[in-house]
Amino acid sequence: MKKRVFLGLSLGGIKSDKSSLISLDYFPKENRLVLSNIFHQFKDTYPDEVIKKLIRETNDLKLVGVDFPITLPPCITCKLSCPGVKKCDVTEVKWLKRQYQKLSKDKKIQRLPSPYSERGLDYFISKGLEEDFPLEPSLGGARASFYGRGVFLKKGLKGVELLEVFPKASLWRIGLMLGMRKSVLRNFYKSGQTDEFKKSFLKALDKYCFIYEDDFKKLLMQKEVFESLLCALSVYYYSLDQRETLPAFIKTKGSDLALPQF
Repeated sequence: MKKRVFLGLSLGGIKSDKSSLISLDYFPKENRLVLSNIFHQFKDTYPDEVIKKLIRETNDLKLVGVDFPITLPPCITCKLSCPGVKKCDVTEVKWLKRQYQKLSKDKKIQRLPSPYSERGLDYFISKGLEEDFPLEPSLGGARASFYGRGVFLKKGLKGVELLEVFPKASLWRIGLMLGMRKSVLRNFYKSGQTDEFKKSFLKALDKYCFIYEDDFKKLLMQKEVFESLLCALSVYYYSLDQRETLPAFIKTKGSDLALPQF
């Protein structure tokens, strides 16, 4: 069997020159991953065009993991006459309302979702896993700009399968698989990245993935590079069916979350 390539793209911000694209090559015969390329700090006049070109020209490409929303909240695409959130019968909105009802019982505060800015997937990531991972709605705050840039990139990548990744949750799951302590992982994703933590993570990962010394240094130095590695690892495990089971309506929207489940 020939190699398979998994890409991870972290936008790193609205500014294009902070983006990072990582290529992981999987060699079935050796059952081994190799970090083959890191593209970072795009200084071209049209950096998003460079990113699209790099992805389109990747041979043996299997999947691309991205850290930005690639689907819209339900209200934005809905063509029905709107009865209001309280009376809405759309599957995703009904699911969101049930989750908010549970939350209201726990906290004794009556709340309704905002399905014009929030997706079911956003809630699932932030409140539906074994840990809470704070996450802004897809069209809330800075993530709205991420979505706009992501749509632009996606339009130029017809035929390429993009999967959404939430790096903090992937880090948690992969870190546990590597034998790292929950307290260490929890402190990391809540307080921010540190070189010592990343060194420990990457050394534990060495059993599964070969990383050249120069690339190891880049992963330590740049947040976006490290997160693009998490994106690429997430879609690799997705391809092995080692992935989180999601509420059915998420897949019907033409998207999926690449979140490792071991």
